[in-house]
Amino acid sequence: MVPYDGSEFSENALDYSVYLANSISKGNPNKKKIKIVILHVISELPLTKAVLDKMTLGCENRHPSLSSCIESIYQEIRTLMEKDINEKKLKYKSMEGISIESSIVYGNPSIKIVEYVKDYMIDMIIIGSNGLHGLAKLKGLGSVSRKVSENVRCPMIIIR
Repeated sequence: MVPYDGSEFSENALDYSVYLANSISKGNPNKKKIKIVILHVISELPLTKAVLDKMTLGCENRHPSLSSCIESIYQEIRTLMEKDINEKKLKYKSMEGISIESSIVYGNPSIKIVEYVKDYMIDMIIIGSNGLHGLAKLKGLGSVSRKVSENVRCPMIIIR
């Protein structure tokens, strides 16, 4: 599984996962396909009515409800990520021995990644060392990759 947020680090993790799966597939006498799951977690947005009043994204009505604005924003994020992930899947579609699936969920990224790993019995995680949250770059290892590494039992490769 590759947690994917569109950052350079998650792009590198996805590229490495395909490289690794392809290498394993070539040496696989059973010719069983290796499945890569791209998981994107849409973070909960800390939005208030005051913030939404200043935004125009997805809030075409003069006085939309808070929930309709938030739903519109989440849907726009989902649409953008689906497009991005589908482009990645097309890029690797022709590679033999690999199948790529994707899933998009909502919530706290580290919690949802850990839940997904446990619920779907993931064999390995290949994750970027940092994501789109810039503060993590100062620490060397992002908070999501650190929290995931502390809470899963499967092997995990962290890519820069």
